[in-house]
Amino acid sequence: MPVLSKNLLIRAPKAYFNMRFSLPHFKIAVMLLVVEVLIAAFMKGNIIRTFGGDFLVVMLLYLLVRAFSTLSPGMAAILVLLFSWTIECLQHFKLVERLHLQGNRMAEVIIGTRFDWLDLLAYSLGVLIVHLLEKKFLRYSAAKP
Repeated sequence: MPVLSKNLLIRAPKAYFNMRFSLPHFKIAVMLLVVEVLIAAFMKGNIIRTFGGDFLVVMLLYLLVRAFSTLSPGMAAILVLLFSWTIECLQHFKLVERLHLQGNRMAEVIIGTRFDWLDLLAYSLGVLIVHLLEKKFLRYSAAKP
């Protein structure tokens, strides 16, 4: 809706992000969260914990974004992938150390402490797979606000 300010016509910005709730996306996200917790609790130092956890966590993030927003599936995938790559790059620059959070277990788990190129691959594959699975099985049905 246009507003008049100092004799200039200014348009209010278009809303690109609206909230909504999608039960199918949320249910799958909760199931993935349970799997992530089980992996963290019982898998120590193997490929499932390292690569599999990263693969699943981006799926979880994607599903949460889709569960609570009206973002298109493609935009949600791109944003989650950029977010995960950003966190991984911050690990390369030792963000936890720069913020003096060494020893803070929560910060070390959430931000991470070790950069790995394979993590970027895991994030990319995870986002690609969840996006394709949504396209095939959910048919974007929950994308409407």
